[in-house]
Amino acid sequence: MKSFPKTLDFLSEKYRLVLLIALISVGSMALFYNPVEPVATAQGRGSGLLRSAVAANSESELQKVESAYPGTDEAALARLMRGFMRLQAKDYQSAASLLADPNIARQSALGDYAGYYRGQALQELGRNEEAEKEYRRLSQSFPDSLMARQAALQAAGSAMMRGSYQTVIDDVADLVEKNDGTALKLRADSLERLGRTNEAIITLRKLYFDAPQSPEADKVAARLTAMGATTAPADSAQMKRRADNLFQAGLYALAVQSYDQLLAQYPSAATEDVMLRSGLSSYRANAFRQATGYLSRVRSKSPQVMGDALYYLGMSDLSLSDESGALGRLTELRRVAASSNRIGDLLLRHWRYHENVTVRTRLRHTIRN
Repeated sequence: MKSFPKTLDFLSEKYRLVLLIALISVGSMALFYNPVEPVATAQGRGSGLLRSAVAANSESELQKVESAYPGTDEAALARLMRGFMRLQAKDYQSAASLLADPNIARQSALGDYAGYYRGQALQELGRNEEAEKEYRRLSQSFPDSLMARQAALQAAGSAMMRGSYQTVIDDVADLVEKNDGTALKLRADSLERLGRTNEAIITLRKLYFDAPQSPEADKVAARLTAMGATTAPADSAQMKRRADNLFQAGLYALAVQSYDQLLAQYPSAATEDVMLRSGLSSYRANAFRQATGYLSRVRSKSPQVMGDALYYLGMSDLSLSDESGALGRLTELRRVAASSNRIGDLLLRHWRYHENVTVRTRLRHTIRN
């Protein structure tokens, strides 16, 4: 892309082609089963011709569909496919022209695809402001589209590069409400360039606490410090959101740090949920002693919660080569959660532990002899 980094591409080209063909095929099959006569017969013929053209990946056959069935759904789908094929062939001028056809949106459910691919073609032609408008139109006209987020970010990125910072803020407003990391960073960057430093700090703190799993959050702490601000939480709920988001994203080492900070600053936040997640994060970050410390503090009337806590306690014990401790966890697990699937899982882990110990013992014996 010429106006915004290619890392924001929505899908790989190969996958997009497969997806588009699938969508067109499904759309044409749906047309085939229209029960109204005699229109259904004509549509059936058009749908069959369209499916054959798509299967053959033939532009000339697709053009025949357009000529034979003008103003129909089949013609609109055929034109969309032709536009996409021209884009793939790097014939951007033809692609932009074909995909501009309003009948694609009017006659099919794929107007968002046409808009997105036309935006790409316009960018490749260096017509960046036109591309920006196309992406913006797409995001506003098709807010529920799979491509709406990407289109909004492309429009905002283009506006950022030409210095239209308020436009960027407007473009990403809906995504900011959803705690989208990329959108939050774009908003913060724009606010800072407009001299609205306090608002930029608020946005960066939102990125730090509400979207910490996003790549854009990596350098937020240093940036806030440089701006004279901090990452200190306003309350326990804010710190817990950061920790939970990191946990759910599988960033366990960072989650452990955040849960540690939460519990150190807000001891009353030590609920069973927080202790369990702290323990699971520690275990998955290979901090087994820390995991046992957290998990041993889990107290719950829920057999499932206690089953999870005891299972990971046993797993932590085995990781620390404490077999007797793990056996004790297994006994306790059978007592408090007799129907838990975790019992079988922990038994299997015990068996594997013994198997590994046996192998290590044999290896040591072989080496000595």
